[in-house]
Amino acid sequence: MKTALMCLILLMASTVRAQDRIDLYADLGRSSCEITDQSAFALVRVYVFLDGPVLSTGVRFKAPIPACWKGATWVGDSLPDANHAAIGDSQSDWSVAFSSQTGCLPSTPIHVGTISIIATGGALSCCDMTAVPPVPYPFEFTDCNFGAHPLIAGQKIVVNADSSCRCQSPLAVETTTWGRVKSLYR
Repeated sequence: MKTALMCLILLMASTVRAQDRIDLYADLGRSSCEITDQSAFALVRVYVFLDGPVLSTGVRFKAPIPACWKGATWVGDSLPDANHAAIGDSQSDWSVAFSSQTGCLPSTPIHVGTISIIATGGALSCCDMTAVPPVPYPFEFTDCNFGAHPLIAGQKIVVNADSSCRCQSPLAVETTTWGRVKSLYR
């Protein structure tokens, strides 16, 4: 039984491919995905990251303010450093190119940019903000050979979260060994 279970775990692990995705967070440390909108005229920042297994040179997406975030106004987008360049904006079609000494960045994760929003305290409970394709254009990133690849929406922001709609914050990861994993099934 233990051997069959271990074989099943190994088979599942070998067939699952990590997907490249756009994640939104309420902080640069990627530890919070909830925003509270309960005061008038507060500046709120949403941090955008590209995460996944492939090296990247750029990304294209949008992350518009959702209709349920009533009274919120987009102020602007900013890039993390001078090695990034952008065309467009996060509300309609944002293309961000990355640069480094090697010309390509590992996606582990990359801080794409920051969306600044003025909140007015009018957001409804459980209001989700996520990255989406900039229709009619594709939701994609560019690899080091300038090939385009599909993206998915990853971590979302939940505005005015309550117990029924907590966001799925990343789990803390602890390093382990195969011996330790096997010991869980003895």
